Amino acid sequence: MRKDKTETERENMRLGIFGVIALVLGVWALIYCWWFVVEIIQGLVALGLVIGGALAIAIAIRRTFRVKQSSEQ
Repeated sequence: MRKDKTETERENMRLGIFGVIALVLGVWALIYCWWFVVEIIQGLVALGLVIGGALAIAIAIRRTFRVKQSSEQ
């Protein structure tokens, strides 16, 4: 079933209105709760550092183990 042009335009208009409302609410939330956003960013940075450190240690251990295995053979 094919949509006519006016129906498609109406759907696009609804989507545009929804987008504007979401954008306005998002900007308002960022202005109202900016300190919370900063705290989340700080938490994500700390989590990234912990995960990155754990990955670096795991990679170093694997490489050391591989070097020991290859030197024994």
